[in-house]
Amino acid sequence: MKAIIKKLYFTGLMGILVVCNACQEDEVFENEIVEGAEPSADFSGSSGSLEVNFTNLSEDGDSYYWEFGDGGSSSENSPTHIYANAGTYNVTLNARSAAGYSDSMSKELFVAGPSSAAFSVENEFKLIRRFDASGSQNAASFSWDFGDGSAHETAMVLTHEFPAEGSYEVSLTVVGLLGDTKVLIKTIDVYEEEINLLEGSDMENSAKAFWTNWSSQNSNPPEFGYTGDGPEEGEGASLRFNNFTAPQDNSVNQLIYQEVNVTAGGKYRLEAKVKAPEGAYQTYIQFYISKDPNTWIEDVSNPDTNHFLALNTWHGWMGPVDGDLYQAVQANGGYGLGASTGGIYTATETGKLYIGIQVGTWSGYSNGDILVDEVKFIRVE
Repeated sequence: MKAIIKKLYFTGLMGILVVCNACQEDEVFENEIVEGAEPSADFSGSSGSLEVNFTNLSEDGDSYYWEFGDGGSSSENSPTHIYANAGTYNVTLNARSAAGYSDSMSKELFVAGPSSAAFSVENEFKLIRRFDASGSQNAASFSWDFGDGSAHETAMVLTHEFPAEGSYEVSLTVVGLLGDTKVLIKTIDVYEEEINLLEGSDMENSAKAFWTNWSSQNSNPPEFGYTGDGPEEGEGASLRFNNFTAPQDNSVNQLIYQEVNVTAGGKYRLEAKVKAPEGAYQTYIQFYISKDPNTWIEDVSNPDTNHFLALNTWHGWMGPVDGDLYQAVQANGGYGLGASTGGIYTATETGKLYIGIQVGTWSGYSNGDILVDEVKFIRVE
């Protein structure tokens, strides 16, 4: 009886061994536990330049990830980063240890380079000059001394009227974003004279740099510096719109323009010398004044974007033209807002204006070259 019990016990043990042996065929999962300290993230960054050197002050970190606040990032230990613009940026450093712990630190960092002082001067009217210091770099404040005993001014862009003709030492002091100071002094000669706000008005080859071709009307680019027979009373070379013809139900157009600055209430005279042949058909020579460089509308109801003085075969231009623009307009239909104001434009606000010259046709032809010279925009009051 004892023998039977021992046999059963042994058989049961073998069964258990078989079951356990089957279990060993399954996949064995292992998890290695790494011990270590938790990291503490910290850093510093240099100032005084747009190029910032970051120093990693973290403890117990093994890998790092930086976010510089301008979209840039790095995984270096202590990186150098160049910012495109001055400003305040939120910089974050993420530190991670080999044990899998992590920590982060964020700091606001003000970035700026050293300041510089720069300014330009434009003649505006009589003894009035326009000063523009927008070319200065990393400037926090401006202070102008015009050398005439007047109070200092602090605007970046301004106009100043000098008390009399003469030479003045104008000083611009710039305090930078970092607290540094720069001073620029220029001697300005001030004389009461007629001032043309347009550059390149003589239409020589060099004038091309001052005029912009409007991309929406650029099918007949003009020739600067044309030395052929130009307009009467013109001087030297002129601007030539070469003889053109448009296909039926189509157009040939060209418009060039230039930006000027005006003062509210100021009165400005637009003038030019033009030459055009007899026999043009469905053709126009139009001088515009617009507040928008992409809006030139032949609409007498909107003086802000309107043609100002125009020769137009739909509106009275018949014979040849050679001489002063305003006189030619008066003799050929009086078309344009300036025809009733003596060619005088009154600025409604201080800011930018755009003087445009448009030459073209609709299903017509010019019957020869059209020439333009001595285009001027002069403040008269």
